[in-house]
Amino acid sequence: GEKGSRHIPGCEANGRYGGSYRAVFSLLPHADRHSPSLRFLCSLSVAALCKELGDAGLETWISGEAAKGERQAAEEASAGLQVLGEAMLRHLLQLQCNAQAVTALHPSGPEDGLVAGSGQVRLATGLFPALSLLNHSCDPNTSVVFTGSTAEVRALRPIPEGQELLHCYGPHRCRMRAAERRRQLLAQYFFECQCQACLEELQPGPPSEASAPSASLFCCPACQMPVQGEGEGTLRCSSMACGHLVPEDDFRSRLRNLQRLSQPALELLDRGKPGELPPSGKGPCAEAPSGPPGGTRGPPEAAGECCLAT
Repeated sequence: GEKGSRHIPGCEANGRYGGSYRAVFSLLPHADRHSPSLRFLCSLSVAALCKELGDAGLETWISGEAAKGERQAAEEASAGLQVLGEAMLRHLLQLQCNAQAVTALHPSGPEDGLVAGSGQVRLATGLFPALSLLNHSCDPNTSVVFTGSTAEVRALRPIPEGQELLHCYGPHRCRMRAAERRRQLLAQYFFECQCQACLEELQPGPPSEASAPSASLFCCPACQMPVQGEGEGTLRCSSMACGHLVPEDDFRSRLRNLQRLSQPALELLDRGKPGELPPSGKGPCAEAPSGPPGGTRGPPEAAGECCLAT
């Protein structure tokens, strides 16, 4: 292409990138990065599959013709099996870095319980070439949901025009610390994460600051849009139309107070004893302040669970 253009392997002749087999085949297998044991296991599995295909009399299916001489048919079948085997091996090696778990939300807990719950259930594993174009972030701005076999990418927060769409490959800042996230990403995806969340957490400073929740977890008390760090302990609304300023310490102190007050209720829920929760108006939510101004956006979820339970 012309200087400065960026060609994406797997594009169709019209330059569009879709869900064709060409796009699937173009996904990187990282054959040189996988462990020798995994490469051996995948190769052995493919060899066994090819042997079974040959033993099942699929030579004519592979060569496409059944009326040729026995020797010619055998030669073409062998060549066809070799091509098929190479493709299968490539796809097996692609799975570790490119496969996406197809999930669905299923209800959990007793049907007659006072508290309803749900959890993700893995249904299958699939290759979605368009999803593989999204780079990772430990604090992503998108999430993936499935409607049948169709993957939908949804925004988690307002995304300005021109901003990169970022997807979480698994390790999330709300579930583990930066060092562990980077270790897992390097082991499975072969890159050292340099996302904004990791860089912020790994900056030198007191441990409390490194492990504190991101400012982006909070909402503006005036308009409910995400807030962002302004510097010197101040948070500013991300909406240019609002621009509301709030002290960061106020957010964090109220959040800590809500987490402390909700802990007894969460322990009862974990033990399956929601009936022992105090009546509404007498539980932790009644004692808690109104919560961090505007509330929190996602984890920690303790305050929300407690208020729902009581």
